[in-house]
Amino acid sequence: MYTMLNNQESSKYDLYLPGKLVAALHYKLEAEESEIMLIYCEAIETEEAALHCTELMRLALDDVKSRRLKLTITCPIALKFMELGKTCHSTPEVPSHMIRDDQAQSAGQSQLNVPR
Repeated sequence: MYTMLNNQESSKYDLYLPGKLVAALHYKLEAEESEIMLIYCEAIETEEAALHCTELMRLALDDVKSRRLKLTITCPIALKFMELGKTCHSTPEVPSHMIRDDQAQSAGQSQLNVPR
């Protein structure tokens, strides 16, 4: 069973399986602007790396949504996750209320706005 912790001191979400860190998603938070940028995802445990990163993205996006943050993505793994909508059978579809900013996408980023 996965557990995600928001490691605010290191500006990353850490994903754990019992007893070990398996993946991390680094971010930059602009608290004054209520904006978070997902920078890069890394699989620490390479066995089942795609599954770990998929679960980490799902949990991180749930956190971003619950905190009503504006989201910008530069991480290639996160961009692929958002483009596909899901990468495995247990991952939910991308919420329809998130709107892609075409200007950010053309700059190699994806910006999703969650209504406040």
